Amino acid sequence: MSHLISIIPQEKYQFRETVNNIMSGLNNIHFNLHQLSNKRVLIKPNMIGPFSPNVAATTHPIVVKAIIEIVQNHGGTACVGDSPSGVYSLDHTWIVTGIKAVCQDMGAEMISFEGAGSDDYEGLLISNAAMNVDMMINVPKLKTHSLTLMTAGIKNLFGCVSGMLKQRYHVRYKKIHDFSGMLVKLANSISPQLTIVDGIVGMQGNGPSAGQPIDVGHIIIGDHVFATDYIAAQVMGIAPSDIEMLCIACEQDVLEAKSIQLCGDIASIPCVPFVLPITQRKKWRTSKWLEVIVKWLFQYVCARAHINHVACKRCYLCEKACPVQAIGHLSDHPLQIDYGKCIDCFCCHEVCPHLAIDLRDSGLLKILRYLGWEKERNGN
Repeated sequence: MSHLISIIPQEKYQFRETVNNIMSGLNNIHFNLHQLSNKRVLIKPNMIGPFSPNVAATTHPIVVKAIIEIVQNHGGTACVGDSPSGVYSLDHTWIVTGIKAVCQDMGAEMISFEGAGSDDYEGLLISNAAMNVDMMINVPKLKTHSLTLMTAGIKNLFGCVSGMLKQRYHVRYKKIHDFSGMLVKLANSISPQLTIVDGIVGMQGNGPSAGQPIDVGHIIIGDHVFATDYIAAQVMGIAPSDIEMLCIACEQDVLEAKSIQLCGDIASIPCVPFVLPITQRKKWRTSKWLEVIVKWLFQYVCARAHINHVACKRCYLCEKACPVQAIGHLSDHPLQIDYGKCIDCFCCHEVCPHLAIDLRDSGLLKILRYLGWEKERNGN
């Protein structure tokens, strides 16, 4: 079975242009808009936290508004929902991201994933709000991610796990391979009917919330979340083989790369290389002797979270977000990270609204990165 993907160029967030471009993309992948009629359609944006649209950490409200209009114009009932990290006020997140205003303007229901409760779906606790709808349109932001390297359609569905329940999965699946496998299982269980990636402006660097905006200039649309991410990775300049989630999807026959077909006016994949997170290991994975050293001396060679005490406002969100209680403080003393407990999930980095969690290479890692780059550069 072929999976059709459409890449539509768009440089600015203009509402009517966004509507027309998404309609064009849906037509390119032969999506039957009549199936929206009389359906309750969940639009699932990335609302990682209370970040304004210009930060590029969340799905832009104009993209959400455009999809609401398309659903409503074709006889569907649009509702919007997500579950950011449980350390944030959900109401505040709705407001700051601009998505509450859009929902109120368009008469779309705002769904509380937490309020709907969660049930076990194939061994994973997923919000009933995400499962008890007729259709889901997954609307991620195109970003780098300090743990999974990239976040788009697959990772965005982790928001269907309610609030602080996400923490138990970070504890249960400490290794990136295991965590990525869980995300693949989650995405396969939810299986959204459409994935529409907001790639007009993405986030590069130390994403998913502390990176820098990057003009990408494209919306990516597909009816298969894994295939859509496979193309999205290449738009970012990342080889799909460097994305653990995509490797696992291919191994499990959830994704077959040969079945992906670009359609529409863009016949080849545009590439806008993203600056990758400091935590990425793409360059030195290729060296076998380096990989042995990394596994043996991992605690000394990994990039780790550090608290910037100058920037820290003592909001304690990092302490609340840590799934293994590795962050704490005594009385008026500054927050500290217990690296004996830390599992390098980077949840603290993700939730900090003050950019006070730095990701730093160890001295040894800097040397290994340099050696890895030199080896690759010399063709060895």
